[in-house]
Amino acid sequence: MGEVMAETRPLPLYPEEADWLNNLRVGDPVERWLGGEPPPMKLRVTAIKKDLIVCGWYTFDLASGAEVDEALGWRIGTRVTGSYIRAPAH
Repeated sequence: MGEVMAETRPLPLYPEEADWLNNLRVGDPVERWLGGEPPPMKLRVTAIKKDLIVCGWYTFDLASGAEVDEALGWRIGTRVTGSYIRAPAH
């Protein structure tokens, strides 16, 4: 039988989340949500490169905040990911 490929789409973002991602700067705090379950991991942006946000050991898609890890199949522009970043809770 043929292999079934999962459909991939960008993670849905609220407009304010997309604005937040586009305005991130080095040094800004973020929260990494693993599987969407609390508690989130607190990180800081260490670099912004082309389409990526780097937070130490972790890399995220600038357009969606989804973690990028080629070894796990988490690629830019898909919703296939195990974690994502969002703005810190206040």
